[in-house]
Amino acid sequence: MNWDVPDCHYQACHWLEHRGNLAVLRCFRGFGKSTILAVYNAWRYYCDRQYRILHQSESDGTAYKTSRDTQNVLRNHPLTKGMLPDGQGTVEQWWVNGALDFT
Repeated sequence: MNWDVPDCHYQACHWLEHRGNLAVLRCFRGFGKSTILAVYNAWRYYCDRQYRILHQSESDGTAYKTSRDTQNVLRNHPLTKGMLPDGQGTVEQWWVNGALDFT
């Protein structure tokens, strides 16, 4: 696709990967934070289906948007298609196929 990725996006992804178990990602408006989080979350599930995420935001709607965006990446990206079980879970709580705590 030959996209130019801004250095700040590389820095954000590096920070997400090395931040520890608890973190708050704060960026300027228009940064692309939601998109970066959705792709990063999908990548984490691709690498480890036992990975768990708790999204919190200033409003439920924003947290739900990140959850929906992550689900859309999992449904549509060639590497993650088929990872979401059909008809299971909601925007608030869901699992990927292969998760040991999926019931």
